Amino acid sequence: MPAMDRDINPYPDTAVDFAKIVRAAGLEVEYEDADRSSRTYLAHNAADLWIPVIQVGVDLLVGMSAGLITNMIQRYLDRRKIDQTILHVEYRIVDSDGQVQAIKIDGRGPDVIGALSEFEGKQIERTRSRAVEARSEDEKSDPDHPLN
Repeated sequence: MPAMDRDINPYPDTAVDFAKIVRAAGLEVEYEDADRSSRTYLAHNAADLWIPVIQVGVDLLVGMSAGLITNMIQRYLDRRKIDQTILHVEYRIVDSDGQVQAIKIDGRGPDVIGALSEFEGKQIERTRSRAVEARSEDEKSDPDHPLN
C-alpha cells in the first residue's frame, strides 16, 4: 500500500483492518513503509471512511475477475451501513508496461462502489483487447502460421 504524503497525511487508520481483509483473500500486502515503526496512522472522526491507497497489477485483476477491490471494500463495510457512508478511495492499476491508470473518488458508498467496479471492468477489458491485438500481430509476423 503506498502511503499518502506523510508530511501532510499518514496512512488512514483503516489501513490495518483493510490489509487483513486483503490477506484473508490470499493476496500479499506491502506497505510503502516496510518498517512498521516508521508508519503513522490518522483517524478521521466522521461518518466518512478513508480506504488506504490501493495499487494492484492488472494481471491480478484479469486472473481474479472484476470486482476484486470493490468486493473487499464491501466486506470491510459489512459492519457499517454502506448507504450512509461517504467513501474516499484512491485506486491505481499498473499494467505490464508499468503504466498506471488511477481513479480518486469521494462520495456516497453505492456511487463509489459502482464507479470502482466500472473502472476495474474497463481496465480488464483494455488489457484483454491489448492481448488479442498482440496475438494477432504475432500471427501476422509468423511465416509458419496457417493463415499466412
